[in-house]
Amino acid sequence: MSPLVLFVFIRVFPAGLDYAQTRFGVGYNLTLVKQSAFCKHRDITHLIRKFVPDCTVLTSAGGEMAYRLPFDSTPQFAALFKELELKRDALGIGGACIL
Repeated sequence: MSPLVLFVFIRVFPAGLDYAQTRFGVGYNLTLVKQSAFCKHRDITHLIRKFVPDCTVLTSAGGEMAYRLPFDSTPQFAALFKELELKRDALGIGGACIL
């Protein structure tokens, strides 16, 4: 499904993004903003995999890192985000966004 079709689908159906993600198996994209050049990529990936073993590294270029998180990992998000927040300075994370 193209991004435009997905956008139209989300706008038309009130169930929104969660329905589209479960229906079409898209999952979630977690994007982390690197705080500095000393961002600890391996440690971040290890931390994410501690909570979401099936995550996929999408990219680690420029000032961002991106991961695909399977939809069924949603119950682990709260603990993952708490851990990322606690260790953000030590890992070199400036911010995070999940879509």
